[in-house]
Amino acid sequence: SKGRVYKVKVYEIPDAGAASKGKNISSLVNLQADETVKAFFSIRHFEPEKYILLVTRKGVIKKTELTEFANVNSRGIIAL
Repeated sequence: SKGRVYKVKVYEIPDAGAASKGKNISSLVNLQADETVKAFFSIRHFEPEKYILLVTRKGVIKKTELTEFANVNSRGIIAL
């Protein structure tokens, strides 16, 4: 909700049994106090010349190459 990008590898997500309710995605990343998860994507390879398009409700548009998000630390990076 604040324009930050976080990265979680699949093997870092804990397993859940068939009868369990699961775990909230916001508990897997270090979100800021007033921040919420708005969307998430599954990306296998951060290939050059592949892009992601970010759009806000107020009309701001940003096109960024996927390789820019390959090295995200645990605090996230500001994408927008």
